[in-house]
Amino acid sequence: MEDWFENLSKEEREEIETGLIQAENNEVIEHEEVMKVFFKI
Repeated sequence: MEDWFENLSKEEREEIETGLIQAENNEVIEHEEVMKVFFKI
């Protein structure tokens, strides 16, 4: 069975790794806040 992560491009893997580091450092925006931007709640 192949690992789906290995099938991603280098850029996609780097973006995921960056996101994981940001999450570990509590550098996140809550879902509700993001939805306010897109749906003008």
